[in-house]
Amino acid sequence: MLKLYIRPVCFQRPEEEENSLSLLVESRREKVRTIKGKENRSRSIAAGLLLRHMLLEEQIPYAEESFGLEGHGKPRLKKDGVFFNLSHAGAYAVGALSDVPVGVDVEQQNRFWQEARNQKLAKRILTEAERNWWKDAGDDPQELLRFWTRKESYVKMTGEGMTKAFHTVDTLHGKYYKEIPLGTIKDRYLISVCTQEDRTCDFVCKMLD
Repeated sequence: MLKLYIRPVCFQRPEEEENSLSLLVESRREKVRTIKGKENRSRSIAAGLLLRHMLLEEQIPYAEESFGLEGHGKPRLKKDGVFFNLSHAGAYAVGALSDVPVGVDVEQQNRFWQEARNQKLAKRILTEAERNWWKDAGDDPQELLRFWTRKESYVKMTGEGMTKAFHTVDTLHGKYYKEIPLGTIKDRYLISVCTQEDRTCDFVCKMLD
């Protein structure tokens, strides 16, 4: 089982924000209240509401006691055999639900548009084999973004997060990825979902209103 859920972010007025917060578990409410910037708070709220929807659809209680923490501090479900991960960027929040550990990352397609910056970033985050692959692809910024989202989805799957050096993560072998482009030509997004066991045969993607 591998399910991906996508929902637009609703940028809320203060009174709407409080109403939405009331639907979230206390740990998510506390996290949201530490976030600076109305838009960033709205994205975090959207991710929390998305998780709520995901769990209720699977008939898993959305309650504080349903959650715990893994060794790296990654939130997890106490229910055996169910794993989740969340991400948000721009106008979208995404969530992945699986029967094996899973990580997900969403990024805007125009994130890597400065050529000089891309070259420096590639040296910092790509393995030697990945750099050669990227060079053969003409230093395409969209391929660099694909590497980035794959690596971030991997470190979110393992729970290591951004403490993991990206140049040590090989995205060409030994992992399974699904990539989903979103949106219009003008304003697109890329989502990468990572698992270490193949779940491509029963992959489901759901777009919510």
